[in-house]
Amino acid sequence: MQAALPRPASGLIERDCSGTRGYFAERISRLMRIFALLLACASAVWSSVRVEAQGSRYTLVTLIHTNDLHGRVLPSDENGGLARAATVARRIRAEHPNVIWLDAGDIIHGTPEDYLSGGIATVSAMNAAGVAAATAGNHEFDFGADVFRRALAHAQFPLLGANVRAREGGQWASLPPYAILDAGGVRIGVLGLATLQTVDLQWPGRIRDLTFEDPFETARKLVPALREQCDVLVALSHLGSVEDERLAREVPGFDFIIGGHSHTVIADWRWVGDTLIAQTGAYARALGRIDFVVRRDEAGKAEIASVNGQNTRWSDLNHQAMGIRFPDAPLIPLDRSISPDPDVVEAYTPFRLEAERFLSRPIGEALADIPTGGDEPPAANLVADAVRDMTGADVAVVDTKSVSGGLRAGPLTAGDAFNLIGGYTRQHLVTVRMSGAQIRKALQGEFVRKGRVELAISGARLELQPTPAGPVIQRMEAAGRPLEDSALYTVAGQAYVITNLMNAGGPAEVLAEPSETTREAAIEWIRKLKRVPAPDTGRIRFLQ
Repeated sequence: MQAALPRPASGLIERDCSGTRGYFAERISRLMRIFALLLACASAVWSSVRVEAQGSRYTLVTLIHTNDLHGRVLPSDENGGLARAATVARRIRAEHPNVIWLDAGDIIHGTPEDYLSGGIATVSAMNAAGVAAATAGNHEFDFGADVFRRALAHAQFPLLGANVRAREGGQWASLPPYAILDAGGVRIGVLGLATLQTVDLQWPGRIRDLTFEDPFETARKLVPALREQCDVLVALSHLGSVEDERLAREVPGFDFIIGGHSHTVIADWRWVGDTLIAQTGAYARALGRIDFVVRRDEAGKAEIASVNGQNTRWSDLNHQAMGIRFPDAPLIPLDRSISPDPDVVEAYTPFRLEAERFLSRPIGEALADIPTGGDEPPAANLVADAVRDMTGADVAVVDTKSVSGGLRAGPLTAGDAFNLIGGYTRQHLVTVRMSGAQIRKALQGEFVRKGRVELAISGARLELQPTPAGPVIQRMEAAGRPLEDSALYTVAGQAYVITNLMNAGGPAEVLAEPSETTREAAIEWIRKLKRVPAPDTGRIRFLQ
């Protein structure tokens, strides 16, 4: 029995993505006549297609796609970016009447503009670019479900998540399961699927009102009924390329799977059975493109007649329809030679200016260089001190790999402190209460799991004995006294660091859910100190 389709929020489900039909009418008519001729005469090229009666109607549709933007709208020192993608999209729309832009998630994350606006900066740029639909990635929840919901309120396109459910039951109201888009009369169903890794990657409190169901089971339930409503079905997936191929094998019915999450550059036309798998890498360094023709018979039944790259590249045909050369690969590189789209620039500039004002504010002075790197990075110790001061915890721990920048001696701005931290995921701070025995067990478990020390610490000192299995704690002090197993201590750190410590040391009482981040802690610590000395080292000492 086919599952009944959930009803998405009104106004999000159906959109007309056609271009100006008067301008294109004659050109598209000529194009379809040429396609019909090719279909009839070039059986070696179009071996899977037969031309039907004169009543058949052909429609050319172009899907363009991005994924894992991570807020890259106007990158200043690299290729790619949404604004360049929008310029290329504008050119494609000028040549073709039925163009739909889809994005496969991880949108509102990764830049100061999104950090300060809660994701509204990139959503506004996507509105200006003309994105028709997107799916929710795991990073959409980095600022919490409430912040994500506020960003969604600014979107002029549906952001989808069929397997993202409200904990009390039913679809999470902010994410419709699917959208049906119109492209020249062709009904294109787009089913959004989010990764189950979101649960592991996020602090539980950030997504406490949500559950993430198995995307494969969700697709199996929805595809049969959704197929009846559309002519073409697309999975807009934030599962990763390996899972996308599995989806194509295990859930029949998808014509195309446009993916994200794994940052995979799929530079060839990758078919799994009759399903085309696509992904552009990340950061809009390339724009994906899929061209296909839909044939509708006199009874109104529609089917895909040909896809560029399925049997051959359309660019290899002897006659180029309307003089247009279709792509000979699924990705269009976006390099610095492409100018940013003016509409996207206009929408994004207010957020860029606000970020520049924030980052340029003077906050203090470094009295010496504070570098990163080494067995005990001074910059990581500085961040650990900042976390302990902001939270008031007895002990603070920070992932040294997250502190990828250092500070040079001299005046410091908020931007200098901001750029100390290279990572964005789960940089929010959590404070818990643990016994001394738990702290010792937790740290020891982390050292053995990784085989080395990748934590900076504040408010405590460790003496470690190197062993083949990893460093072993010989002695630990907190607040200048030996750590007492039965005593209780407060411990603060990045959400994922605290998660790992609790996994190794056992459950702990959560005293403060994530709110401030390592970046805010570093900025406030430098502002408080004003004149910042290099932090002391020797907090973690290896015995000979």
